[in-house]
This record gives sequence, structure tokens and C-alpha cells, in this order.
Amino acid sequence: MIYDDMGTSQQGKKLKLKLTKKQGMQDSQVLQNLTESMFKQNLEPTKNPINQIELNNQLKRSRLDSFYESRIMDSDDFHQYTYRQANKSNEKQAYSVTQSQFFNDRITFGTVKNEDDNKLFLIPKQVSQFIEQFSEKNDDFIRHILFQKEKIEKDIEYLADEIMVILNQKRKQMLEQMDNILNRFSNNYQILQDKIQEFKAYFTQSQNLTYQIPINIQSLSFYCQDDLSEKVIKIKEEKCTIRQKLSDVDAEISKRAMIFMTEQFDEHIKHKPCYSENSTHQIFFQNLRGEIENMLIDKLQKMDDMFNQSKLYNFEKLIVLPKVETIISDQKQNAMGGDRDLQELEALKSIINQKLNSQKTRMNFSLGLGQGMKNLGLKLQGKYFCDSQVYCIVAINDDLIATGSKDGGLLIWKLSENKVINIIQTKQAITQLKVFKGIVSDFNLQTNIKASFLAGRIANKEEYYLMTGNQDIRIWDYKTGGLMRQIRGQKGMITCLFSLRDMHSIVSGNDQGHLTFWNAYSGLAMKKMTDHKDIIHSIAQSKEGRLITCSSDRQIIIYNLQYVTSQIYSRQVFGDCIREKILIDDSQIYTIQSSMIEENLLISGGSDSKIKIWNLKTGKNEEIVGHKCPIADIVMLENPLDIDTQKMFAMISVSTGDDVLRLSTSISPLNSGIYLEEKILNEFGATCRPLLQLIQDPIEKTLRLVVLSQDEQNKYFLVLKLL
Repeated sequence: MIYDDMGTSQQGKKLKLKLTKKQGMQDSQVLQNLTESMFKQNLEPTKNPINQIELNNQLKRSRLDSFYESRIMDSDDFHQYTYRQANKSNEKQAYSVTQSQFFNDRITFGTVKNEDDNKLFLIPKQVSQFIEQFSEKNDDFIRHILFQKEKIEKDIEYLADEIMVILNQKRKQMLEQMDNILNRFSNNYQILQDKIQEFKAYFTQSQNLTYQIPINIQSLSFYCQDDLSEKVIKIKEEKCTIRQKLSDVDAEISKRAMIFMTEQFDEHIKHKPCYSENSTHQIFFQNLRGEIENMLIDKLQKMDDMFNQSKLYNFEKLIVLPKVETIISDQKQNAMGGDRDLQELEALKSIINQKLNSQKTRMNFSLGLGQGMKNLGLKLQGKYFCDSQVYCIVAINDDLIATGSKDGGLLIWKLSENKVINIIQTKQAITQLKVFKGIVSDFNLQTNIKASFLAGRIANKEEYYLMTGNQDIRIWDYKTGGLMRQIRGQKGMITCLFSLRDMHSIVSGNDQGHLTFWNAYSGLAMKKMTDHKDIIHSIAQSKEGRLITCSSDRQIIIYNLQYVTSQIYSRQVFGDCIREKILIDDSQIYTIQSSMIEENLLISGGSDSKIKIWNLKTGKNEEIVGHKCPIADIVMLENPLDIDTQKMFAMISVSTGDDVLRLSTSISPLNSGIYLEEKILNEFGATCRPLLQLIQDPIEKTLRLVVLSQDEQNKYFLVLKLL
């Protein structure tokens, strides 16, 4: 086995190390040899930034080339194809790539592997086999239908002389019934073919997505609309465990739908519709002749009972409904997903019909039908009193809450036990509080780089830490109370904090309008931006990774981030920040939230007491009013599978002076107040945050909202259940 690594010597020469793994040698010995070789040659991390966009483009091109060469393949064919491609790899130079993920930004080095990515967009083997065999099965099905029609012709002709007029009507009806079965059978096959083509086209479009969100699908429910009654009936519910990216949910559901269609075809072919196939039916026919004069119409109606067929569903009206788990962002201020079961189906008929119509031009089997945002309510679950005035609050996980107070106390609360489990004294007022996700071993790289170079590759344990801000930034181990790092060098008061997804970099804003990027482990400043001219109040990151800031200078600034591959940290980390766009508001902006679903959707609130919904692409916004005081903090609730994009999100906001929470949706220009018996005042909300956090009930799996009160008299925070 050959281990390769690239580095740059102090003289600027490119060096390539190759170590051969001998028989019996452990991986740890190979890594130790690699480490010693690098330090003997004084290797340093490369100074040349690797363009993240170019890396992603290379990855896309490689995936597309592999897909188009492979045609429609089943699973066995796919493995043979990838094996042949692997044999060609020694002809090409291997290169390192990175795949950004929403909740896990670990970097994978090595040659590009397309198997897992392309496998999602392969036609299921069960479907492809059925397509290959359909011609023969279809001919047999047609012959069977024609034979059944001949039997019907014979019996009807026997009675034709006496009851020609009425009988001809019945004959026409029964023949049409068989024709409809045949037409339905053929039409369903055509629909299956169309879905396959749409599936292949959808794969090409999906390659443009560079950033994905994983969700878990617990079950799939299959519904179809009855032709006669027009009622939507449930065919079956299929339990499953599927973990997939948000942008690929439709692809996964489409595959399940095509498998369902194939199974239905097999069922129809196995149990073909029959007419008068046994002796009982023949006796019934003889008795019918004697009764025909007196009970002609009534008895002819009963001939319908002579049909023996499995249910042949109309694939044009097929609905596959996923149920996904709720996802809460790392910042605990965005929640996405939830229960999407069909409830009160008749009342939702118009929405279902709209969805069915949309499927005629676009591959989309999924249908998101959650409860309306307008009916959202809150119920008090817990009230937690603090000894001193609290400025900010953050959720470490669904059970642990941290609060930062005026007297410098950093308290760790365990909600399930209703008590404080740790107190850390920081010796300065805590005005900013955030969670930092880092690597345990990386904190030691600065003091013992050679020893930990190997340790970082063997045990890269991820851990959550707390960041506090005031005159400086401090990173704390909330379990032990130990100070992991103190970061100095930013002048003025720190007014906002944010941790990037590389588990390496911290971004801070201050009261002078300076935006600084820090190495969390060394404490060194990597980049400083001075585009803002006043206090920076809030920092957010879009789903694709763009950094967004807002300020009292009435500007929203969007930055593109570039990452470089660090050989010290063995992953890609922050490398550079480039300003992309500036949006101008007519008031000071105190808080922003970026959507987890829509790249160009941003929510802001500020000194004019209005919530604004921004389109980052056009720079335009829509206003929602209702607050009487400046808006201090906002959380977003999003429904990624709702067919009505205008109703796919709602916001809960708190101001610096109102004693109520307010619920806002994009379909109403006025938000509604959520009145609580407990008083909520946040007069320092413009510069001390967070004030709102979203967590999940570990037992009921429902969303909960954590709300802070900064009031000196009412020193507590609330935990509210979302209804």
C-alpha cells in the first residue's frame, strides 16, 4: 500500500512523499514514518488556495461522465462498470476533493469515487427487468383480454334475439370495461416509461446542487384517486428507513414509486381479469335465462360480479407521501421537516388535484401536506429562574442549555433534571454566546504539533464547546469548565459571533464594523473585512455556504468563502473571503436568519420594528409589521415538502420591548401576537444574543422553543412546546 502526501518546503520546492506499507506493518507505523519524514524535510502547509468552486466542478464533471457512459444499468451492471473504471485509474493522476455537507464538513482525500453518488440515480433493477420483459408479458396480457372478450361475446349473443336492445347496451358496457382495463394497462406502462425519462432528466438537473441537507424518511404512504367516486383512497403504507439528502428526496421517492408500479404490473399479469371462468358462473347464466323476462335489468347488473380481477390503479393519480424527521440547524435557530401525513383527505382534495396536475410536466411524486403554520401555538413546559441578570442563551443539545449573565457566570442547565450541572466564572459580562464544534486533538496542535500530527489522524474526535464574547473571545469546555483558548486582538466590543462549518474558523463582528476570521485553535486572525461602517449585529450562513452580515449602517453584505486544504488539520479550512453583494435597507438591522431550503431567502429584523423577507438574488424585500419595538431575534420554521412555496416557512420573533412573541408567515403582511402569562423583556437584544433557540423534545419528538428574558427583575428563561 502506498501513502502519498504533498507539501511545500521552506525553500518553496514541491515535495512528494511515498511510503510503502510492508507486510505485517500496522497503519500507525506507516503514519508515524510519514510524520517523521515530513518534519525532517521541514514541510509546511501549501500556501496556494484551492478553489472550492473548481473542485466541485471537477467532481460534477467526473460524476456526469461516469453516468452518461453507463446508460441505464442495474446494480450488477453498475458494479462491473465501476470495476472496469477502477482499472483505468492508474492512467490518471489522483487528486483530492472535498464534499461539503450541512452537518458534517469533514474532508475526504483520495481518488474520486462515483459509485454511491451515481447509484441513487440508477433505475431500480426490478423496474429495468420488467421493462425488458414487458413486450412478451404485454402480448400475453392482450391475448388473455381478447379471449375473455370472446367468452363475453358468446354469452351475450345467446341472449341477443330476445333482449337485443337492452343486451347490446350491456354488451357495450362490458366490452368497454375490458377495453378500459387494457387501455389502463397500456397507459400505465406509458406513464412508467415517462417517469423513467423524467427520472433520468432530473438526475442531470440535480448535479447543479452543491450543498445538501440529510433527512430521514420513516415511511411511504401510497394513495390514489378512485375514478368513479373521485375519493382518494389509501393503497398501503410502507415502513422504511431511508437517509437521504434533501435535494435527492424526490429521486428516492420516484424510485419507490416506479417499484410500486412494477409490482402492480406483475400482480395484474399474474391475476388477469376473467369473465365466466368456472362452473358456478355457467349455472348462473342458465338460471338467468329463465328469469330474464321478469328481472332483466336487475339480473344483467349482477353480471358485473362475474369479473374476477385485481385492482388496476390509475398511475396518473398515484401519490407517494414521505414522512421525514425534523432537522434543527447547528445554530438552533432554524427547524425543518416534521410530520407530513395526510389528514382530512377530502378537505385537501383541491391541493391533491393541483399536485396531480403538476406531475404531468415535472417528475415529482412527493407531496408535503403539513398542518398550516397559521394554527401554530405555544404551551409552557418549564420556567427556569436565574440568580443574576442573563444576557444570552444557547442550546448545546436538546437537553443542555447554557446561559451567559451580566456577572460573568456561564451556567449549564440540564432540562430533564431541572437543575444547573456546572457553573463557569468568566470574570466578565457575557454578551455573546455560541456553540463551537471542533476537533479535540486540534487544540493541541499549536503546542505539540509533531506528536499530535499523528494523533489527529488516528483519533479525530468531534466535540462541542462554548464560545463567549465581550472584550475578547473565549472557548470553554463546558463539561470540565476549562478554558481551551482565549482569543485577543479585536478592538472594541464583540457584538456577534459565528462558527464556520469547517470546525476550525470563528467569525466575529465588533462595534466598529470590523469582521474578523479567527483560527479557533491558534487564536490568530486570518482575515479582516472593514466593509461595514457601524456595529455588526448578526452573522448568518446560507445553505450553500455564503456568509451574510448585517449592521447598524443599514447594510446587508454577502460574502463568498474560499477554503484551502490544510495538511496540519487534514481537511479543508477557511482560506479567503470575497465580498459579493451589498443590500441597502432603510433602517438599522439587528438580526438575520438564512433559510435552510432556499439559497436566496433571508429574514431580517431591525430598528423599524418590521420583519423583512429578502430575495438575495434580486435585492428586493417584503415587509411584515406588528411589533411595537425594534426586533431583537428571530427563529425560522420551514416545511421543505410543502407544494405551496409561499407557505413553506414561518417566523417567531421577539423584540427589545414587547412582552409578547409574534408569529409571522410570508402570506400575511401582519404578524399575530402569542401572549404568555410570563413577562418577556429584552432591552439589550440588539447587541446581546441569542435570545431564542429551537430544540426537540427527546421523548415526544416535537419542537420546543427556548425564550430568554433579559429583564433585571424577571431573571428566567422559558421552554415552550410548539403545538
